Amino acid sequence: MLVGHFAVAFIGKRIEPRLSLGALTLASMLPDTLWPIFSIAEIEYVAGGPGGARNNLLDISFSHSLATDAIWAALFAGAYYLWRHYRYRERHSRASLILFASVLSHWLLDSASHKHALAPGSRIYYGLELWNYFYTTIIVEGGFWLLAIILYVRATRPKNSAGVYAFWPVVAFLTYVWIANIRTGPPPPEAVIGSLIFFLSLVLWAYWMNQARLVQKVDVYIDRSVRMRQLMMRRLVTVVVIAIVGLAAYMFFWPVPIAPIAWTPSPNPGETGVFARSVGFRSPQKLIAEAGLGPEDVTRGADGFFYTGLQDGRILRFRAESDSQPELFVNTGGRPLGMQFDAHDNLIVADAFKGLLSISPDRAITILTDSVAGKRMLFPDDLDIAQDGVIWFTDASQRFDQHHYILDFWEGLPTGRLLSYDPKTKQTTVHMEAIRFANGVALGPDDAFVLVNETIAARILRLWLKGPKAGATEVFIDGLPAYPDNLSYSGEGIFWVALPAPRIESLENISGHPFLRKMLLRLPESLVRVEPAPVGWIVGVDADGVIRHNLRDTTGAYSNITSVNQFDDHLLLGSIIMKSVGRIEAP
Repeated sequence: MLVGHFAVAFIGKRIEPRLSLGALTLASMLPDTLWPIFSIAEIEYVAGGPGGARNNLLDISFSHSLATDAIWAALFAGAYYLWRHYRYRERHSRASLILFASVLSHWLLDSASHKHALAPGSRIYYGLELWNYFYTTIIVEGGFWLLAIILYVRATRPKNSAGVYAFWPVVAFLTYVWIANIRTGPPPPEAVIGSLIFFLSLVLWAYWMNQARLVQKVDVYIDRSVRMRQLMMRRLVTVVVIAIVGLAAYMFFWPVPIAPIAWTPSPNPGETGVFARSVGFRSPQKLIAEAGLGPEDVTRGADGFFYTGLQDGRILRFRAESDSQPELFVNTGGRPLGMQFDAHDNLIVADAFKGLLSISPDRAITILTDSVAGKRMLFPDDLDIAQDGVIWFTDASQRFDQHHYILDFWEGLPTGRLLSYDPKTKQTTVHMEAIRFANGVALGPDDAFVLVNETIAARILRLWLKGPKAGATEVFIDGLPAYPDNLSYSGEGIFWVALPAPRIESLENISGHPFLRKMLLRLPESLVRVEPAPVGWIVGVDADGVIRHNLRDTTGAYSNITSVNQFDDHLLLGSIIMKSVGRIEAP
């Protein structure tokens, strides 16, 4: 809801001409000006809300909840009233009430697009989520924006050329930015400074326009003289030129949350060689259908139940029967990803937001570790547990969290890590760094080595733990035809590797052009978004890195697989986009 807030300022100027457009703009945008400041101060955290909804800004309640917006509105309106009273000896109560309403309107308008809390710490959220419906948003917010522009233009007239040439291009620019960002979620944490500069710049522009456009009586309009009609085309051409220059400046210089580098992807074999022939899924089933979005990993406990974590933070347990109904085990309040039981029947979970967790049989949640050398982990992903109890796990990225993981693909910086946590010493150790999105983890036979998936590089790395190569790292498999996610060891000589999506050639082809990637990221997401093909793909690899099984399904039985774990004679499948757990017969 960007232009909607500006619409409030325009309408406020029409209602109360004595108010500065700058003050009205600052009032209507005040919560958006506060959240970057609160984010920098670590009072708030910018992220998507429960369920991974891209447009639910639920973690900025100090600047955007109804209760706090009412407080900011009262403080802002009160400060304005006192300033006018002591500076000019005016009792400007009408203007103060309009400013109060302008600040409070921010929550009302935002709640039409997103979900927002009623108060900090409240678990009650309200919102119509119109941004999930593109055309509805265009009609509702766009209509409000158009009405406000008409009212403001009819109530004012240009004092000088700036009232025309500095007004319409910015209006056009705001409209473009609004449309371009309708389907994007909250900005990543790195964008807060740029957002603050952006909002303050618009407030300064509004103060300037307050001087460049004079208020006129509503019933008096500019005489459309012949001379003005002759100038219309010239002005139109000027506005178009300014808009083109502004668009070019935006494409070249607008800040983006990535700092891309040039890098070289591994060779892509496609469906050739060992990947040319594949076998379909045998007897595919969907377990706990429609239980929730994103059962990313699956493990089995000593109680015979299977466990999986969902995008909304829930961990469910269920039986393997197709008609089994899942039951809630716990809700971590984060995003549980990789999980496995230790020798004491504690469920160890790599939670993308909470860290490495231990959940006891009585469902008590303990944070084992969430930081390394005093720095908080950003994206704990997958794990495996060694025979001595040491937990090996990955921190996928030190740049972007789980809500913004796609930016790692755009950036290309290798910031992922392979770590271990020793429950005896409670020490967290970094073993491998500079991994392009460190993902799945699996220990080999007798814990002689550990494998880690390097997703963006489409390869698997190996760290030797025992023997003459102990401490050495090497490429286990290079040049996979798809991006590897989780992997697991079957206990019978096979590592199962989940391949959620084939390689994205359109993105890899520009891996050597970081500036071009920055420009493309400035385009509307709908123009550059790549939807993964609905393919179910699994490969089985032996301890020498030889592909032994290539299972591929294009029927949609179960697609975009992020994990595969073998239990007896079946493979259980996880996915971040499915709403069920898959099961097929093991080859």
